[in-house]
Amino acid sequence: ASRWASEQLMGLASSSFSASADDSLSLLPEERCQPNDVELYAISLFDLGEYSRAAHVLSSSSTNNESSSFSDGSLGQIKPPRDDLTSLGVYLRAFSLYLDGERRKEELVTELRDPLERTKLLNSNLPQLEADLRRSNELGEL
Repeated sequence: ASRWASEQLMGLASSSFSASADDSLSLLPEERCQPNDVELYAISLFDLGEYSRAAHVLSSSSTNNESSSFSDGSLGQIKPPRDDLTSLGVYLRAFSLYLDGERRKEELVTELRDPLERTKLLNSNLPQLEADLRRSNELGEL
């Protein structure tokens, strides 16, 4: 039910309210971290265990169109984070990417028979996470 409601919320026109930089400085930390509609949708996807979709929704140039997924169920290369994310959104996107990579790694481990090959598997999303966090740190966003 929460997924349906958040998908409906995503379909509504966004409000015309946009806070200026001066307005955001006067807000309390709790108020600055209030999730926006996109983040609420991603939270419901995360709660359902759809980590890849949650990360995709929180990435730039993402759409709600599920026809962009590949035949293996993945959503392809995840783009950098959206510019309008709160700190909650940045964290949720990074954690979703991490958990998606761990899930894929565990799926590959069950397919491999050689124990040495199993130990060589790594989370495939870690290089992208590192690059995203490094870029955010260089821009002073962390």
